[in-house]
Amino acid sequence: YFMWYIVFLPLLIPNLASNPRMSLKSQGRNMLIGWVVSQGLWLSQAYNLEFLGMNTYWNLFIASALMYASNVWILVELITGATYEPIFGDRGVIRQIWSPRS
Repeated sequence: YFMWYIVFLPLLIPNLASNPRMSLKSQGRNMLIGWVVSQGLWLSQAYNLEFLGMNTYWNLFIASALMYASNVWILVELITGATYEPIFGDRGVIRQIWSPRS
């Protein structure tokens, strides 16, 4: 349930506009690193609380806020970077999403 929006990536990737300051590959790498780091911090604090019985409520709260911010950042980047085109072509036929490369 941490990655519910991943199912939309096949639809978004062909229509992502790259940030002019950095390439799409480096932008994706930065988002992945931010997500993995925040997820790792959250999981480590949750493990300490659940399995080791340590009092990590404050640390877990901070890790949760960081994970939330990371997920919001990724969603904002995906939403603002997407170029919107109609999915239906002429006569109500769904257009091809992945264009063949020549």
